[in-house]
Amino acid sequence: MGSNFFTYHSTKIPFENEEGKRLSQKEKEKLYEECKIIQDVVVENGHYNKIVEAQRNDPILSVFQEAKISEENMERFAREHIRQDLPLLKEKLRDNEIEFDYLPRTAKLAVMDMQYNIGNMKFNADKWPNLFHALKVEDYKEAAKQSHRKDVNQERNDQIYKWFIEASFD
Repeated sequence: MGSNFFTYHSTKIPFENEEGKRLSQKEKEKLYEECKIIQDVVVENGHYNKIVEAQRNDPILSVFQEAKISEENMERFAREHIRQDLPLLKEKLRDNEIEFDYLPRTAKLAVMDMQYNIGNMKFNADKWPNLFHALKVEDYKEAAKQSHRKDVNQERNDQIYKWFIEASFD
């Protein structure tokens, strides 16, 4: 995903301020640019997952606390994301002899979450060969072991692990 793609899509999200007023396009672009600068600094310093802790202590990062998305818009945004990305995920899995529709429900949740967080281009059998093999042979305990991502927080990794373990009992 290039920067232009992310900028375009992130500024289309209906962010609101604390009073529920929608941010203007210019305010969203400013928020995105501030996020991008902060992300670059955080990634450069190797503290990608520490951004939430940092925002509590750094007044420059307080802009994150003022932007939010209403529950209604978040649901709409999530549905749109699934509508666009699920066919890509199904095709990618099918190319690796994995049928998404036959995966246990929690394994579906896990691979959808991984594709979303890793990105469609990076979530593939070339970069995740052991995970894709485990899915192909329906070894969800092994899939759980292979699902750890360095660039997401531990809570997210734990959830994916849990979903794959639950799938092993289906």
